Amino acid sequence: MGRVILVGNPNTGKTTLYNTLTGASEKASNWHGVTVQIKARKIEQTDHVLYDLPGIYSLDCFSPEEKISVDFLRKNKDKLIINICDANNLKRNLYLTLSLIESGFKNIVLAINMSKEVNNINEVSEKLSKELNIKVFNIDARTKKGCAKLLNYISNYKDENSFNDFPYKVESVYYCKNCETFLCKNCNDNRLEKEVSKETKNINEEDFKNKAKEKYVKINHILNNANYSQKSANNRLNRLFCNKIFTIVVFFAIFALIFIFTFGRFGNYLSSSLGTIFERLVNLIFPNLKFQTSNIFVSFIYDGLFGGVISILSFLPQIALLFFFINFLDDVGILSRFAFMFDEFYQKFGLSGRSVFNIMMGFGCTTSAIFTTRNIADEKIRKRTALVLPNFSCSAKLPIYACICSAFFAGLKVFIVFSLYLIGVLVGLIIALFSKRINKTKPETTFIMEMPKLRLPRIGKIMQDALRSVKDFVTRIGSIILIMSVVVWFISNFTFKLSFEPNSNKIILNVIGSVLSPIFQPLGFGLASIIVALITGLFAKEMIVASLILSNGVTSIGLLSSSLFNPLSPAHFTAASAIAFLVFVLLYPTCVSAFGAMRKEFGLKTALTSFVVQLVIAYAVSLLTYNLALSNLGVMGSLIVIVFMFAILALFMVKLTRDKDYDKLFKNYNKSKNKAYKVA
Repeated sequence: MGRVILVGNPNTGKTTLYNTLTGASEKASNWHGVTVQIKARKIEQTDHVLYDLPGIYSLDCFSPEEKISVDFLRKNKDKLIINICDANNLKRNLYLTLSLIESGFKNIVLAINMSKEVNNINEVSEKLSKELNIKVFNIDARTKKGCAKLLNYISNYKDENSFNDFPYKVESVYYCKNCETFLCKNCNDNRLEKEVSKETKNINEEDFKNKAKEKYVKINHILNNANYSQKSANNRLNRLFCNKIFTIVVFFAIFALIFIFTFGRFGNYLSSSLGTIFERLVNLIFPNLKFQTSNIFVSFIYDGLFGGVISILSFLPQIALLFFFINFLDDVGILSRFAFMFDEFYQKFGLSGRSVFNIMMGFGCTTSAIFTTRNIADEKIRKRTALVLPNFSCSAKLPIYACICSAFFAGLKVFIVFSLYLIGVLVGLIIALFSKRINKTKPETTFIMEMPKLRLPRIGKIMQDALRSVKDFVTRIGSIILIMSVVVWFISNFTFKLSFEPNSNKIILNVIGSVLSPIFQPLGFGLASIIVALITGLFAKEMIVASLILSNGVTSIGLLSSSLFNPLSPAHFTAASAIAFLVFVLLYPTCVSAFGAMRKEFGLKTALTSFVVQLVIAYAVSLLTYNLALSNLGVMGSLIVIVFMFAILALFMVKLTRDKDYDKLFKNYNKSKNKAYKVA
């Protein structure tokens, strides 16, 4: 079995081609950094394994994700390399191709993606094949056009140094800095090497510029001889989306509509309908089960296994809706334009332009977003980005917002959820500013972004990506949430002496609550059931709703909403305590998987620091929210005050952390237009 390596610039269609050739279903998006580790899988109909490397622009690496690619290439110099280029950006993409050829890589195949978007692509590819002395294929990874010829070429390729120990399943490949090898099986330290290689450190800047100019002169000569010309992309829509005012207005308008659809009547109707179906299904299978709750086994089955998990499943439509709309914006190309226009804004807060993409991913899953910070070269900015990510509300918190808002703020649900997201963003930016104040960094002047064309959406792919997110959601329910549901059922019904006493004050839950209650009492939710729900939320945020359901002994979201009003229920709120609870859930520490990701990427000290900072901020802001809600301001007024307070604090911190040298460099950076981007 031989190795085939897939390499190219970010956002040229590498992962899409990887999926096409291997039959995988890896996430592909219109921005760099989606692939932050090497993925490997057997190519269909062949005896070869394809390695998908993180995107690079040259063999001179700076960030950890670039280093892992370059090191892997150099250790596999004799393998077949598929260098994928975007037909619309050949002038820039071919820089890597020339670098590979000049560095002694001989088995190179050039795959020109989206070739149909260049009129004379056949002439161009023929010229490139003759000039570079390599095989060239015109493909379209999205539609799979031309991929069959490439696949046939790979299947006939013979690797003299093949190997037979590769597993026939998807495997993440890390670079082990202790063993200096890949696929390390004997070492537990699989963290990426963070220091830039000595070769990169010793690069003479002037020599580097001269060599780069020589390469681009050669590329221009080849493409000019082939009459290469891009299709014009200066259309009205592109000009509109490169206007700051228009982009900001459209950004808030679009996301407001997304929130209305997801959390408004349409989303609520879908969720309530699915919840009713699940409840009837359980009652159909176990018609008399709920009338026999005195039996331990029956209680375990009905409450411990079905009660929380099935109720959480009712939120699948809202999860699917949110990801459908986000994937729609990504596939069309609008999301990348939003990210690009917010680049300068984030740099003012001490973040990198690349941080925009990590933050976008943070709204989906904090754990994944932390891993994708590997695309940031500056270690201080990388760590700063990771520290702010937990404040950007992940999808796992959606069921909590939907449940509590439906119970107490049905008419204000969209406003409250939007406000929570905004508060999270503002708190994250303020944390970034504090970090910037402590560790000053220069703005990233080499930020490069590939701007995709505005295209018609591919509904099939969008649905596939949304279903993948739903699948991940269900997978979590089927593992840790199921386990935690049983744990909550146990502590809600048993004493420390392991006696079954459901309504006793001696049960484990009440004992835990009595110890921690004084801490949470000032926030308005010092009840044992609520405190335990928050503790289980540290394992998985979806578990909070399941825990409340189990504590109140109900079987559906609708019944939970009613029980939360009842002062006699083990878990209940007032309007003021409910909004304080939502703010606390928004800001308090993320799940154990995110903590593990932080520890793996930045060490235990940074992970613990993030945990403590989140806990302190969550408590302080929740306390403030509760007291404001109890005043004449009410729930709406308290959220508005919180948002404006953090907005003013952020502006104040921007001025406080302003450095004259930094500002001068930042202004020169903007004026010189060194940001390399292209609206294709």
